[in-house]
Amino acid sequence: MRIARGIRQHAAEHLDPAHATSPSAHVHGRSSAAAGASEVRGIAPSARHFWAPGYYRYNGREHVWVGGRWELRRDGFEFIGPHWVRRFGRFEYIPGRWIRRV
Repeated sequence: MRIARGIRQHAAEHLDPAHATSPSAHVHGRSSAAAGASEVRGIAPSARHFWAPGYYRYNGREHVWVGGRWELRRDGFEFIGPHWVRRFGRFEYIPGRWIRRV
């Protein structure tokens, strides 16, 4: 359950609008994650919900799948999903975050 608690904590830190303008920790790895896992979305709980797709997060040793979930839209904010970018010959994990709309 320690992993699940860590995932919940990560989600709480990076999906909270209060953290929208704070810098996020970036993780570096030698390789990017594999293609995403197949997920069943089901039906949105309401029209205000959107699907935040799952992603691979690097924990320092291996890539770990974090499943997708339904999230509530937040007025005045836009969700930027987590992703990997290649920089200087290595991959960098950019956590998902909320940003203010201008």
